[in-house]
Amino acid sequence: MVPPRASRIVAMNLLRRSCAVWAVVLALTDVSYGESSLGSPAIQKINALFADCANTHAPGYAIGIVRDGHVLYAKGYGLANLDDEVPITSETVFHLASLSKQFTAAALVLLIEDGKVALTDPVEKYVPEAHRYGPELQIRHLAYMTSGLVEYTDVKRANGTPWFSDFYFDIDDAVAASLSQPLQFEPGLRWGYRNINFMLIAKIVENVSGQSLHDFLQSRMFAPLQMHATILDDDTTQVIPHRAIGYAQRTPEIVSELAKLHFHATSSGKWVRLNRISPHYGGSGIFSSVQDLAKWHDNFEHPVVGGKQFGPLMYRTERFSHDKVNDALGLVWREYRGLKMLDYSGEDLDTNTYMAHFPGSHVGVICLSNLLHGDCEDRAKAIMEVLFDDKLL
Repeated sequence: MVPPRASRIVAMNLLRRSCAVWAVVLALTDVSYGESSLGSPAIQKINALFADCANTHAPGYAIGIVRDGHVLYAKGYGLANLDDEVPITSETVFHLASLSKQFTAAALVLLIEDGKVALTDPVEKYVPEAHRYGPELQIRHLAYMTSGLVEYTDVKRANGTPWFSDFYFDIDDAVAASLSQPLQFEPGLRWGYRNINFMLIAKIVENVSGQSLHDFLQSRMFAPLQMHATILDDDTTQVIPHRAIGYAQRTPEIVSELAKLHFHATSSGKWVRLNRISPHYGGSGIFSSVQDLAKWHDNFEHPVVGGKQFGPLMYRTERFSHDKVNDALGLVWREYRGLKMLDYSGEDLDTNTYMAHFPGSHVGVICLSNLLHGDCEDRAKAIMEVLFDDKLL
């Protein structure tokens, strides 16, 4: 719900006057952006979980609780931009980090439904640079994190600079580094979390569709679902409206770690601003909001994107020679208090994210933060406890 123009003007004037009136501004944003079908006791309990960042000049969180396509509650706590004191709302756009993997996987599923690829196809069929591994390396090995590929960050860059630094790199740099190495193990033999797997899936989608992943997602997913705030950041010079800037506390440990990445940070001030500089994607790179992710959640319940096999393929698990059998496509099956749950978490320099979906009760919980190590998973599970108490789960 968007506040009337007059209310927005009043709120902005209050912001400019002084931090002393910050509580008043927060009250305005509560009324403007809270969307509730929960009882008052549940709302109070949930808000109490974020009391530590609700009235402070600090980064924070956006949360969403959805059921059967309806947003039961959506709210922001803290600031999306400390420079201009912009509050976080349910429409604030965050870097999703590894939550992006489910969208990359969904793009692959759409091509499977189109009859253009199969999970058992060799990777080399679509990415010729992978020919050194032969037909034994298949797309399914990428999708289920059992490829044996070396993570690109474990390979020294040709120019000698750190991967995560103020030096730019893109997906092609990462793929070339990884594919320059022999496999660490035979595909299917062991499980190993690697972002490079989903970077290669992104390249497969691009090579098969003839579109950039950005354009494919926009035309096949985001536009049909009216996810107008969602975008794949394959060009870090682009403007992303309502973007949450990433921050970390300016501790000696953070300053030291940044120095290793060629960032010079002084010890002055409370917060370090962290920006996404390199436009790698596939394993990360999508920006979205709580409101848009609610639409994505609803697509699993009431499909608009994809055919009859979309959900079953996304939820599908497969057994290999190792004992990890709960991976779906860009998602993981778990059990929470006796209920089946699909979830995934993400973290990067500028973000911390978590999403969970309970297919049996059609409930989803979303938590996004612009704080490094923002513990979104723990906070989301605390929200789940409130939902259990309220008989929504």
